[in-house]
Amino acid sequence: MELNFLNLCQTAWREVLNHLQDAAVFIDSKAGECLHWSIGSENILLEGALAIKELNAYKYSQEPIDNAEKAVFLTASSYATIQVDLCDIISQSSFHSITLVTAPLPEPQLAIPKIKHDLLQWMSMKNRNLQNLHADVLLFPAFFAPIIENTIMLPPFRDLFPSLDLSKVKSFGSKPEVISLKDLATAQSLAVFLDSLFNQMGAADVVFSIGSLSGAVASALEDLPSVHHRRKMGQHRLSVVIVDRTLDLCLPSSVDSKCFLDKVLCALPHIPDQTNDVAVNMSQLAQVTVDSPNDEALFPGCLAHQDSVCQNVIEWFIHKKDRDILINLHQILLSKLSPGNKFATRVKPEALEKDVRQFRGNLEKIEQNCGILQIALAVVQTLTGEHAEELELILSTERVLRQNVTTSAETCELAGLLPQITKLLTERHIRGLNLDALLTLVVLLYSLVGTDLTFPVRDEVQLQSAISTALYEDQEYPGLVHDILLPLEASKEKVDSIAAHIFFILKAVSHTRRDLTKYKTLLKGQGESVPAEYTPLLQRIIRDIVDPSKPVIPDLSCRSAGLKDLLKSGFSILLNKQQTTVSQHPSEQPNLLFLVLGGITGGEIRFMQEAWAKSPQFKSGGSLLIASTRLMSPNDTLRAVLKSAPQPL
Repeated sequence: MELNFLNLCQTAWREVLNHLQDAAVFIDSKAGECLHWSIGSENILLEGALAIKELNAYKYSQEPIDNAEKAVFLTASSYATIQVDLCDIISQSSFHSITLVTAPLPEPQLAIPKIKHDLLQWMSMKNRNLQNLHADVLLFPAFFAPIIENTIMLPPFRDLFPSLDLSKVKSFGSKPEVISLKDLATAQSLAVFLDSLFNQMGAADVVFSIGSLSGAVASALEDLPSVHHRRKMGQHRLSVVIVDRTLDLCLPSSVDSKCFLDKVLCALPHIPDQTNDVAVNMSQLAQVTVDSPNDEALFPGCLAHQDSVCQNVIEWFIHKKDRDILINLHQILLSKLSPGNKFATRVKPEALEKDVRQFRGNLEKIEQNCGILQIALAVVQTLTGEHAEELELILSTERVLRQNVTTSAETCELAGLLPQITKLLTERHIRGLNLDALLTLVVLLYSLVGTDLTFPVRDEVQLQSAISTALYEDQEYPGLVHDILLPLEASKEKVDSIAAHIFFILKAVSHTRRDLTKYKTLLKGQGESVPAEYTPLLQRIIRDIVDPSKPVIPDLSCRSAGLKDLLKSGFSILLNKQQTTVSQHPSEQPNLLFLVLGGITGGEIRFMQEAWAKSPQFKSGGSLLIASTRLMSPNDTLRAVLKSAPQPL
């Protein structure tokens, strides 16, 4: 495929930059995250923008921009959600010209004139001379965050997560549909975005899906009026496989990852209002010391930088081992200080930290190497500190539990597993484990066992009671469960209902694969004396896709029936014959886009790329494109799971 995500992204942003001269620029958090990973906010100022402001009417009222006649609004949110802020900002300003850069719209020929009318009307509140007013709407196809080449995250859809509300399961035929009206609207918006993206890529796509939400997106994409013409004109044949994250929550719930990017996401906090980058404490390079990277006295560092060296390091985070990353960063930093330095062959995090400190006070060197220094400190902080010890403790606990599950899988006897969790909950403070980490382990277990294996009812009752007790006792401790589900000073009865709600969600987690055929279980038996083996769902799917024998994938629904398939279906109806399922395989197209709704881990990106590198499609020049709504850590997974079903009243 000639076009890739990075080329498309840079081309689209260059067009936006042409509108920024002498403009006040307003940007929302979702568009800001895309900008952060694409070209960086500094390019906006370099193009002559007067200022960059958050697209927030209240904050703007505190610090308005005087004498600005031109404004550019960058938003990856829906027009309905920002309409009030737009109105308030524009009506209290003296803008004569406004450009709204927004995500693709479902019916642009109808929506754009209405939006322009709104913008002109709001400007006229302070400018009575309508002839001098100008409004324009630019549909932007590249609101995504390129993490590495041909791997992107979709910040506009970062909150999209398949529902885990069993009460909304309704059977249509043999498949359950668990789609709320809100998710359905978001699925339609995502379909419009994908259609615009494929149009820019010149793609003729065939869409496959696994999961209810993925099926809704695939159906919405098929229903767009522009799809058939685009596919007819597209030069690049592309299979699109869309998968629900909730079908396998084991990897994103696990701290047992060999991928260094996953370790970084586990260890460091997110940059505020972002989901794919981390905040790095920069005290080692500054004259001021802060306890938290979120302290406003010192801006945090991050991973996203536009120079090629930093982008290569993010690739290393996915594919290289910890020791190799340390050695390579050590060599880069020493070569920046003095080209004649000798390099160590074994490097510890403390040694890399010492390398970084050598730049302290040298402002010229810091400015020249700002990006790589931030990434080096991210590596140091990931591998050291109190959180590293806590993660090791969680890791050892997780490995024991997973080993017990795989050992018990052959006998279908899971007695004794939940009592281990119950004991850990009771002894959590003694062992140094927090409630969030233990609940994430429970999510992992329920996703792993599915519906093929069951826990004894008595064990579940005892675990629910232990969760309730822990929630009640830990109300003064900060944590995701309390932030999301519990009000301050909740009564014991309220806490009991929350614990029951959590178990309701856990049951839904275990039921996500119940209607699948080939991928119903994640555990594969190895024999009577050998423990069952866990293979991640996404790994199994990508292996089946690139398998030269083209194995049947019954769980994969194809929404893009070609003319021959439609004729077959029509003749079957006319002849009163039973309609056969249209048989297509993703490997029939030379290129593949793998889209995961709800988040993806660095480890999953890694094994997808490794599988593709061995495929016939790769050897024939085909491209693998990976997309997801966000990067996921165990903390992110627990947060998404707890928010996935309505809270009890």
